[in-house]
Formats: sequence, C-alpha cells, structure tokens
Amino acid sequence: RDESTTTILWRCNLAAVAFPTLWAAQWLMECFYCTRLLKQYCEDDVAQNSWERAVLKRLASGKADKDPETELPEAVVKGAGPFEFDLQCAGLIQTERHSVMAWQKGDEEAKETIRDQEEEDARSLFTKLVHPAPSDPTPVLKPDHLKHMLAPDDIRRLVNWLQEDCKTVALTETVFVDRVMETRENTRDLLGSIFSYASIVALFRTVVECVTYSLAFIAGLIIFVPEGLTSLGPISTGLAGFMLIFGSLIREIGECLVLILVIRPFDIDDCVVVSGKRLIVVEITMLTTRFLNSNGEVVRIRNAHIFADKDGVVNLSHSKNLECGVEIDLLAADSTPEVLGNLE
Repeated sequence: RDESTTTILWRCNLAAVAFPTLWAAQWLMECFYCTRLLKQYCEDDVAQNSWERAVLKRLASGKADKDPETELPEAVVKGAGPFEFDLQCAGLIQTERHSVMAWQKGDEEAKETIRDQEEEDARSLFTKLVHPAPSDPTPVLKPDHLKHMLAPDDIRRLVNWLQEDCKTVALTETVFVDRVMETRENTRDLLGSIFSYASIVALFRTVVECVTYSLAFIAGLIIFVPEGLTSLGPISTGLAGFMLIFGSLIREIGECLVLILVIRPFDIDDCVVVSGKRLIVVEITMLTTRFLNSNGEVVRIRNAHIFADKDGVVNLSHSKNLECGVEIDLLAADSTPEVLGNLE
C-alpha cells in the first residue's frame, strides 16, 4: 500500500513538472516566432523602443542598481546581443500585447481615455523628477535630475532622445510629455505590426497548440498509464494505414507550413506577383491563400502550387527602389509639343 501511494505521488509530481513545462515551451515558441517577425521588419525600432521603455520604467520606480565599485547606476540594457534582443521582444509582447489588443478593439472614447491617463502619468513623472518650485512658471528637466537613477551614457542618450538631437530645445514638461506619448504610440504600432499578420500568427499558434496537446496526451499515457503502452499495437497499425492513405496530403501540409511559417514569402495586405499576376494577399490558411486581383475578384490558390512555382513569388511590398512604367498610345495628330509637355 505504501509503495502504491509513493508511486501515485511520484506520478503526480512528474505531471506537475511536465505539463507546465509544455505550456511554457508553447509560450516561448509563440513569443520567439513573433520576435522573428519583429526582427525581420523593424529590428532597430524594437531596440530603441525597448530602451525607451526601460528608461521610463526606471525613472518611474525611482530606483537603480548601483555599481559596487563606483556607486553609479548601472547602464540600461540595450538588447545588443541576439539573445538579449529576443528577450526584449518577448518582454514587449508579453507585457504589452493585452493592452494593445484592447486598444485595437476599443472605440474612440476608450482610446481617448487611455491617452488621457498616459498623459497624466507622464506629467506626474516629470513633476516627480524635476520637483518644480511654485514660483517657476516653466520648469526644465536637467541632467542633474537624473544622475542618481541613470548612468552617464544613458543620461546623454536620454537627453538627445528628448531633444530629438536638437540641443537648443529646452526639456520642458510639454517636450517630455510629447516624447513619452510618442514612445507609447510606437509600442502600439510595433505590436500592431505583429497582430496585423493575424493569419500567420494564428496558424503558427494552431500548429504549436496541436503539437503541445499531442505531447501532453503522450506524456499523460506514459506517466499515468504506462502499462497501457503495450496495447498500442493496433493504434500504430491504424496510424500506418492512415499515413498510407493520406500521406500525400500530410506531405503537402508540411510543405505549406514550411512555406508560410519559415520562408514567409508574403504577409497579409502585401502586393505580390504569383504566376505572372499581380495580387493582394487577403487571408492565409494552412492549404490555400486567398488573394484579391486587380478586378476586385477573390482568388484562391493552393499553397502547394505557390511552393512549386518555378518563377517564385515577387513581393512588391517589400521591394525597394521600384520603378513604374506607363505606356501611352497617342495618335500622330495628338503628338503635339504642348500635349507631350503636359504628359511630362
């Protein structure tokens, strides 16, 4: 009896470790996939925005880690290394995604309320930093107000950021509040750039969830019903038959997932050229992609066909230095210098 109780407790402890680990792995995979999207399209903006938010957070807390040798505040992490950058993006996604999603779903009145609250918080932070005298009509933020919270390099970078590299600008309350509000808007724009790829992110999340649930089911069998694994022979036989019948479909799904989630030739609202036709991406699913052609017609193309097209996909939205040529047919009688001059 004691041995049975010990076995049950051991299995429960193992499950308590295994299942949270699976969910944590799922969260990490989603975060780092979104990180790849951010890094591909707006890496510099994410690094700058992360630094700005870190500085504002330290200023709001009024605390800073001290260097034991110099008693100076530690520098704010800039996310320079690859792993540090990934952590910055993951933190950005985790801490701000719910507020951004609420922002996108809210009406104008709710958004105005959020803006007013953020502006009030920025003004309170300025007052906390400067401690303006009642007789001072236009208090100004100075580097001396920040030396006990930020390292010298961060102070210089903060001043340049607030002044927008224009050293003649006084750091008044209006300037400070405007820059803080701009950081908040940039944060929402950065995360909005991820959520605008709703089909890709949702598809990736669906795949990860399916894998997680499958692994959780297998882990549950191994932990709680180890003796039942010996009766999986018929199941493996049925699985082999399923693979034989639907093997081509499974292969196509695998190729499509590689195309959409790894190669990512296009995203939602991109203008692309597929099979010589200019199209706009409307929706991406596991097996097909829905486009809109120049006539406003909805076109569905199998992702396997796009994957096998020898001409590939031309993404006009992500191409730089595009040149547009227009061919105009004119009658000889209309080819007067005045008409040609107007066309030029």
